[in-house]
Amino acid sequence: MVLWSLGFLQRLSGPDIGKMATPTRTSRGSKSSSASSSKLERKTPDDLKPASPIKVGDSKSTEAVDPQYEAEKKRSEKKRAMRSKQLNTYAVSMYGSPQEKEEQRREQRECLLKQIHQKEESAKMTLKEKVKESETAVAFDKECLENDRKEQMKKASYLTQFRDGNKQLIEARAEERRRQREQENYKDRELLKQNPLNWSNTLC
Repeated sequence: MVLWSLGFLQRLSGPDIGKMATPTRTSRGSKSSSASSSKLERKTPDDLKPASPIKVGDSKSTEAVDPQYEAEKKRSEKKRAMRSKQLNTYAVSMYGSPQEKEEQRREQRECLLKQIHQKEESAKMTLKEKVKESETAVAFDKECLENDRKEQMKKASYLTQFRDGNKQLIEARAEERRRQREQENYKDRELLKQNPLNWSNTLC
C-alpha cells in the first residue's frame, strides 16, 4: 500500500501538479470576483452612482483679455526664444560638428560684413545730412545778412529823408520869421514917418 502511494505521488510530481492546481484556483477566483461584482452592481442604488460631469460654457467669450498681461507674455516668449537661440549658438560653437562650425563662422562673417556696410551707409547718410545742414545754415546766414543790409539801407534812406525834411522845415520857419520881422520893421518905419515927433528921422 505504501509503495503504491509513493508511485502515484511520483507520477503526479512535476508540472502536472501545477497544471491541476492552477485552473481550479483561477476558475474559483474568477467566479468569486464576477459574483461579487454582480452583487455590488445589484446592491448599488441610483443615488450612489457617479453623476455625469456638468458642462461649463466657454469662458473665453466672457473673460476680458488683459493687454498688459498679453504684452508681458509676448515679451517673455521673445526673451525665451532669444535665450534659446543664443544657447544653441554657444553649443554649436563648442560641441558642433566641423560643418556646423564652418556654417556658423560663415554666418558670423556675413553678419559682420552686413554690420560694416550698414555702418558705412549710416556714416555716409550722416555726412550728407551734415553737409546739407551746413549749406542750409550758410544760405540762411546769407539771407539774414542781405536782409540786414536792406534794412540798414532802408533805415539810412528814412533818416536821410527825415533829416532833409527837418532841414526844410527849419529853413521855412526861419524864412517865415524873417519875413514877419521885415513886415514888422516896415510897419514901424511907416508909423515913424507919419509921427511928427520924429522930425529928425533918427528912428528910421
